[in-house]
Amino acid sequence: MKRFIIFALLFNLIAVDAGRGTKEEQKAVESVIETVSSDVIHILNDEELSKAEKLKKLEAVIEPYFDFSTMAKLSIGRRWKNLTEQEKEEYVALFKQRIMNQYVARLLDLKMSGWDTEKIDISRKGTEYIVRVNTVVNQAIEPDLEIQWVLAGADVQELKCIDVYIEGISLLVNLQRELRNLLRREKNNIENFLRFLADEVKKIR
Repeated sequence: MKRFIIFALLFNLIAVDAGRGTKEEQKAVESVIETVSSDVIHILNDEELSKAEKLKKLEAVIEPYFDFSTMAKLSIGRRWKNLTEQEKEEYVALFKQRIMNQYVARLLDLKMSGWDTEKIDISRKGTEYIVRVNTVVNQAIEPDLEIQWVLAGADVQELKCIDVYIEGISLLVNLQRELRNLLRREKNNIENFLRFLADEVKKIR
């Protein structure tokens, strides 16, 4: 497996006070991870739910813990500043739906039997927290999965996810590559780019 490729911008943020954080900070992060993981496992293992019902419930559980605005901005880099406010709003909505369609839906194929938090690294620069949480997802049939969550926020009680690494593969880097290639294909025409994404989301949905 490829090892973790940490998104370059995050390194610029994590320059000061790297470590495990205080006990209170550790507990706050652990509480969030335990809550989300417990809810996800419960949904996936509920045999009375259809796939569509599971997906809807998974989206409801996961959505509040992701910073889709930041992820969308990072995904297209410097091109973000060229978008109008309306285009930014539309792009964030399409970006979020793309993640839900392509990645959250894949959780339905997992047979989770447990979820262990192995390590939490908490870093700060000024008032900004950057937290990396290494977890292992235990599966009933398939080999265990190593997942790293990258969380950010001004308050450790209100951290949101800005990237996920599954077996060393970054969700954000993958999306960055896909979306920037698409922008180049559309000759950086934002209107055509957004139209293509909207059509794609409709097809998958």
